[in-house]
Amino acid sequence: MLALTLGLACAATVLEVGPGHAFARIEDAVKAAKPRDVVRVFPDPNNYPKTAVMVKVPLIIVAVSKDGVKVDGSGFDYSGVGSIPRAIFQFEPGSEDSKLIGFDLSGAHNASFNGAGVRIQGASRITVDNCRIHGNDMGIMSNGSDKDPEAGRGQAILYSEIFSNGSEKQPGYNHNLYLGGNSVTLFRCNIHHSLTGHNVKSRAHFIRIQECYIHDSANREIDLPESADTDRKNSNAVIISSRIVKDPNCSGNRGVIHFGQEKGNRTGGLFLLNTVVVTPFGSPVVQVTSKQCPLVLTFSTFINREQSKATLWASSDADQKVVAKDNSLSLAYGKLSDNNEIGSSKEYIFGLDPKTYLPLPVTHVDPKAEPPTEAAQSRWLKTRMITFVDGDGLQVEMEAPPISDQPGHR
Repeated sequence: MLALTLGLACAATVLEVGPGHAFARIEDAVKAAKPRDVVRVFPDPNNYPKTAVMVKVPLIIVAVSKDGVKVDGSGFDYSGVGSIPRAIFQFEPGSEDSKLIGFDLSGAHNASFNGAGVRIQGASRITVDNCRIHGNDMGIMSNGSDKDPEAGRGQAILYSEIFSNGSEKQPGYNHNLYLGGNSVTLFRCNIHHSLTGHNVKSRAHFIRIQECYIHDSANREIDLPESADTDRKNSNAVIISSRIVKDPNCSGNRGVIHFGQEKGNRTGGLFLLNTVVVTPFGSPVVQVTSKQCPLVLTFSTFINREQSKATLWASSDADQKVVAKDNSLSLAYGKLSDNNEIGSSKEYIFGLDPKTYLPLPVTHVDPKAEPPTEAAQSRWLKTRMITFVDGDGLQVEMEAPPISDQPGHR
């Protein structure tokens, strides 16, 4: 991975940080770096205490350790005042195409309860790769710009574990991920156990969540409300080949996914494709609170056996458009929607591992569900082609990838 990274940075200067190297502090190396340089960070026995990095030019900042390099912000006030960032690593406009690879980030706090491991301030094509981010007010925060709808395009959060972020001092307003801007991709991430808020909250114009494991949130697993960025055509959200699992002991909002409004109206639609959703609660799996927002469900599996009247979706729009194809249900008793009771489910699901909720081979069928027909078996075995619309209005057709068994790891 490192050789590839360095190969991409053609004539870049390499600056090295850590005991016995040219720089003792990451901040000093970043300040000395020129656009497209590479900053290599070696482990520090003190975990680089109170690190606060403002990135203003394109850089590759990479940890040189197979176990990740720990950076601890404990005791520093990430205030955002003057030149002080609101995060351990903050990417400013001008830092487009930067990459942050291989870090363990914790301990970012401030008086506003939004100190973050990483913050993206309207910069485009920022990549966070193979990181562990935990124990901060916020895990990752990002935003766009009211003046530029392209700001924050192409954010990529890859192969990362993001967990246990939040603040008891402002419960419900701090999240593992709080995202905005033009477009974001979450790929093979393990996002779990938000302390007080949601696991994923996004106001980005377009978000694609693929092959992720999102689970055990203090509130919703995924919250997709409106913003200036979503007040444009094709403000879509796409969830592909992921596992989403509610904590049976969740004391906050027991809904799984919310798409819609907090104060205004959201445009676009929600695509839930080849995804497994497990919840013990009667609250809706999907709550849609904006009008004229299509909901597309394809090849997905929904499981609930513990509470009666489980609801697959609920909508504030009497004319809600729902496109549902080749999905599987396992509901002891439930409703497809607020106005569509299904009684005891006669649908079937193919087997899922009871611990991981990963699909088992096609020969396994849930013994408590109706046996699949020949036609259903055929559908299950066939190539699963999925279709969605991206943030630029382009229709994407692809084969659904398998659900990842090791999200959060390369």
